[in-house]
Amino acid sequence: RPQWDKPLVVISSNRSSAYYSVEVMQEMMIELGKATREAILESGKKVVVLASNSLSHRHFTTESDIPEDMSKEHITSHAMHLWDMRIIDYMKSGQCQRIIDEMPEFTEQAIAETDGGAFTWLLSTLEVPNYPAILHGYGTIIGTGNAIVEWPVYKHKEA
Repeated sequence: RPQWDKPLVVISSNRSSAYYSVEVMQEMMIELGKATREAILESGKKVVVLASNSLSHRHFTTESDIPEDMSKEHITSHAMHLWDMRIIDYMKSGQCQRIIDEMPEFTEQAIAETDGGAFTWLLSTLEVPNYPAILHGYGTIIGTGNAIVEWPVYKHKEA
């Protein structure tokens, strides 16, 4: 068991797009993000907010003869790769409102794991950042697009 004294609060996505449209899921996650932010501010504590999901998320449909064949490590389709690059460009250029605006189309066309709502929740919790994100890395696993991204809120607080 880890030996730390830091409390954790876990909020799980309800994958509402499985029951409603992507647009309804997004509205729900935006509201959850606002409530999360309000709770954080009321607590007066410093926090780290994390979300986990891939970008494009179409797994390969056939297995290679060689397990973990590195020659197969690429995004399933070029169209999905272009979507990933577009979303990453928006992150890096501080255009997160555009991500929110295009999220339904991105989610459906790139079969993005954003259908769970975690990314929308994160952006909403951060008040939809208009400053650049830091891209720490981008790669693929079994045909999916994966980015490690940080929004350095501490550098962009209002004075």
